[in-house]
Formats: sequence, C-alpha cells, structure tokens
Amino acid sequence: MKIFHVNYSFTLGGIDTLIIDLLNKQVRDNLVYLVIINNKLDTRLFNLLDSRIKVFKLKRPERSRNPIFIYRFNVLLIRHKPDVVHCHNGSISQLMLFKSLREKSILTVHAMNLSTKHYSKFKKIYAISNSVKKDIYQRSNIDAKVIYNGVDFSKINTDMSKSNTPLNTFKIIQVGRLDHKTKGQDTLIKALSILKSEYKVDRMELDFVGEGGSEDYLRDLANERGLSANIRFVGYKNRSFIFSHLKDYNLLVQPSKNEGFGLSIIEGIAAGIPVLASDIDGLKEIAEVMNYDFLFRMDSPDDLAKKILQIMLDRGKNDIKSILLLQRENGKSFFSLKAMVNSYLTEYMSISN
Repeated sequence: MKIFHVNYSFTLGGIDTLIIDLLNKQVRDNLVYLVIINNKLDTRLFNLLDSRIKVFKLKRPERSRNPIFIYRFNVLLIRHKPDVVHCHNGSISQLMLFKSLREKSILTVHAMNLSTKHYSKFKKIYAISNSVKKDIYQRSNIDAKVIYNGVDFSKINTDMSKSNTPLNTFKIIQVGRLDHKTKGQDTLIKALSILKSEYKVDRMELDFVGEGGSEDYLRDLANERGLSANIRFVGYKNRSFIFSHLKDYNLLVQPSKNEGFGLSIIEGIAAGIPVLASDIDGLKEIAEVMNYDFLFRMDSPDDLAKKILQIMLDRGKNDIKSILLLQRENGKSFFSLKAMVNSYLTEYMSISN
C-alpha cells in the first residue's frame, strides 16, 4: 500500500513524535511518504525517521498564500497516486484541488478546540481519544472514530527491582513542551513548594525535559519559591534517551490544563514508574480505560502535593511492585503502538478498496 502522510511542519511536538512512530512501523510493509508543507523543520526529530521513508519538503513560508506551493502539492500527489493521504491538520484539505484526492484523504485530530471548518472535506475523521471525539461532534456534528495513540512498550526500559527499595532523593520527571498555560508546569512547581514548606520534604528533584517559551517564567517561579536547587531544566532529549532513563525516576507528572491525550503518561506506565496526571478529560480517559486512579485536581498545587506525598510514603510497601506491573500490562493492552498501526491500516484498506 502507498501511504502519504501530510503535515504543515515537523518540530519537537508530541504530534510529530507520534507521526515518527507511526511511519517507522508502517514502512516495514508499505510504501510510506511524508510531505512537509512549510519550511518549519527540526532536524533533531527528522533524523529519527526510517531511511526507507521518502520525504518531500515543499518549503513553503509559514502562512504563505503563494499558489505555487498548492500547485506543487497537488502535482506531487497526482504523480505518485497514493492509496491514502493521511493528514494531521484539518486545513490541509483546502490545499487539495481535486475530488479524487479528497476521496482518499483522512484526518487525525490530535487535540481539542481546533477549528472544524474543513473537516467535512475528508473521507474519514479519526480522534485520538473519546474526549477529542466528543469535542469534534459538539462543534461540527461529525462522528469521528477513535484510534488511541500507541507506545512501543518494547523500547522503554524498566527496572521494577527498585520499586520497594529505600529512597535517598525522590526523583520526579515531567516531559513536554514548556508551555505552562497549556501544560501546567507552574502547578507542579507550586506543589513542590508546598511539599518543601508545609510537609518539610527537601530531598526531592524535578527534571523538566523539553523546550518552550515558558522556560524563563518557570525558572523565575522556581527561584521565587526557593526551589532552584531542586529543579533542573534539562532541555530537549531524544526519545532514545527518555526511554532509557524514565525508569530512573520515582514519579512522572503530567499537570496539563488542556490535553487531548497524554502520550507521556503511557510512556511512564511502560517504564514501570508511578504516574500522576491532572483530571482533565483527555487524561482522565486513560485512567478510566485502565481502571486505575492516578489523577489530581487540575490546577490544584495542594491536591498534587498531597498525591505526591502519598506516593513517597507508599513507595516502600510490598504491593507497589505488583500494582505497577499490573498497570504496565493494562497499558500495553490498550495503548500499544502495534494496535494503533493495525487500526490505521485496517482503515486505509476500507478507503482504498
């Protein structure tokens, strides 16, 4: 099967990371192509693509209205005759000038509160969670199909032997774009401040893994709360590094204020470490599917601090290892990369036939 994936950019975001995983799996048994429309490309992520994937870079300046790029895009698709055009941004449909192309096009919606203006032009719409599906339906009356994002559990190292060993320093990790208004990193810093001032917990470390526009704000907040010695901003780390080192932490926290799905939560579960996430719809759905409660009230540093403290206190109990093992197996059952890839291939077949 000839599969074209299309996105405007290719940067360090979660969507592009997921696209890499999907393409690298699909190319084992299919002809896979990636079209990047804009000239926004981060080579650190791009270099993780399988060499068998053919990449077309149209290099359009962002928001350009020059019709030459639309022409090139359509000529490219017509020339290569794809069986399916898998888009990852809804407005890409307006660039496809021919009905024959739109009839082969599908869209995966990766977040909530996105414009649904062009969704009706796609053959099929897919949502990464029921929360996103509900959001799409409420604003467009389009009934999307849910295909959960998946993680390759085999690539994530685990070390369950340390689950009930004594702790010297409690190590916390948060992975994602540094954007506190969406990702909620400020809530996590405030929670650590409460742990330090009210619960007298000092031997703790927090690593923020990622880059973004909120870094200066978050650094200032950490300094203001007297946490500069407890918090590190380690910057971008590739997925191989993250997958190798997640197991070295005692807790992963995802304090998002808006999220369609929490891929980093699944990665933490795959590493066999405890996970805490805010109780917004996209993250709460993961907890409900797995029948496991790892939630705290969104934007509540007090509730998060209490939940972190409880995990610290429970860490030495004998049943923690078995709970984490069960959590990992449940995660593998519902959110594996293999299941995601197979689901999309099944959908592709229904479109191309």
